[in-house]
Amino acid sequence: MNKTDMTIATADSITNIREFNAEKLLELTGNFTCEGTNEQVDMAIDMHQRLVRHELLSIQHAYVKREFDKSKKGLDTSLITMGIVPDGIAGGTKTLYEDSELSFHKRQNVDGTTTLLTDVLIHLARLGVDKGKIDQAMKLSTKPKKGNTYYIIEIDD
Repeated sequence: MNKTDMTIATADSITNIREFNAEKLLELTGNFTCEGTNEQVDMAIDMHQRLVRHELLSIQHAYVKREFDKSKKGLDTSLITMGIVPDGIAGGTKTLYEDSELSFHKRQNVDGTTTLLTDVLIHLARLGVDKGKIDQAMKLSTKPKKGNTYYIIEIDD
């Protein structure tokens, strides 16, 4: 196996997914009907097809994500079985395994820091900062944060 073989294999797998999804999209939306003007019908058909496509991709994405995560765990498990510590190096790249065709490396970002607001408030109080000032600072520094958006498609029976 070489890079070309892997490139062809991954391109083929993506082509298979695209062709499967196109086939299923036609199969699942082919009988859709609605009423209205030509423009309304066109828009409804477009929306219906996009909903079906999104649902297919959503389920496939969840499957691939689960399998990808399991694959990473499997790599670490195999390394441990071989007596190799699978941990990366903060801010660097570590070669963990090599054979005649492949090499496996882990790159890890530099370790960061985090500050918990609760801890800051506790330490400010311990340092004698007036609670009123802390409350005022909290009020001034609190800003709205947009929540996550979830696309939910329900299939009626």
